[in-house]
Amino acid sequence: ADLEVESLHEGCDLRLRVSRARFEDLCVDLWPHLQPLLQSVVSSSGLGFSDIHRVILCGGAARVPKILSKLQGIFPETSA
Repeated sequence: ADLEVESLHEGCDLRLRVSRARFEDLCVDLWPHLQPLLQSVVSSSGLGFSDIHRVILCGGAARVPKILSKLQGIFPETSA
């Protein structure tokens, strides 16, 4: 994926290309936080995981295979 950050530092722009494998490696510290975050959100809603029958992702997260596989592990009975 191509990434661009305008005016990263003193007006200089940053442009770089990151492979999916490298992106997932950069996010390795974040993946363990996904399930507790979802548990908190579901709990706050007053629902349980078994009450959720469909998960809809929007934006860039919908194209990240690691997020999709984590969600399928947490919600195995849901449809995409």
